[in-house]
Amino acid sequence: MESHLLPLFVQDLIYTLSRVRDAIDFIRKNRLWEGMMGYSWLSKILLILGILLSLRFIQSFTDWFSRDGEKTNVVFQALASTGHAFSESFQFMFNSGFKYVLLVVFEIFIFHFSRRAIEILTGIPSPSSFKDFVNAQKRMIKIALKNYIYEIVIVALVSIPFNMIGWSATKPVFAWLIGCYFIGFTLIDNYHELYELSIKESEHRTKSIMGVAFGVGLVANVLMYIPVIGTLIGSILGAVLAAICLYDLEAKAMV
Repeated sequence: MESHLLPLFVQDLIYTLSRVRDAIDFIRKNRLWEGMMGYSWLSKILLILGILLSLRFIQSFTDWFSRDGEKTNVVFQALASTGHAFSESFQFMFNSGFKYVLLVVFEIFIFHFSRRAIEILTGIPSPSSFKDFVNAQKRMIKIALKNYIYEIVIVALVSIPFNMIGWSATKPVFAWLIGCYFIGFTLIDNYHELYELSIKESEHRTKSIMGVAFGVGLVANVLMYIPVIGTLIGSILGAVLAAICLYDLEAKAMV
């Protein structure tokens, strides 16, 4: 990062983190969750989502049970199986690649909360038909896959000099921080999409507000470590935080 960009990065990061509380209050005050059930197609998507997550848990449970069938204590076996299934699912959930999968899965919530926030901020209705959601879902898949590949390549390249100077132990921390930026960009793009920016234009614009992207991703990434509902909460709060920050930055730029 160029020296003159570092102060801007820090400034944007501090600003973004300072708005987290505002984003939480904004969600509560405006009851952004209302209206989700107004989508006639939402119940079908949530049903499929529930089935997929249930199948994942059942698979973890049955795989472990079949490997450890020789245990004789049935009660202990049942408890241990349940605990291992949760543990395995937990580890699977927080694999860096699976975070992007969950962002794709939870796009329905990101879509709704982001657009509701922008509607309230601008006073202009946002399109939210099933066709709009499908287009948003397709775009989310493209961006999630692209960002995951970027993350892998950057971490791999930086790991080379780190290994040479004996800093290999810091690789997980560095990889996590890099992931914060790309997760932040994935959430910020929902705002850019509504204003009809292409993915390339969204990437270019996000690079000029790297501190905001990193801040949004940092908040979402931390919340993702809350079991079961963390990724959903992180995705929703990150999307609303991104909308508030970008709207405010645009308003200041026009003054």
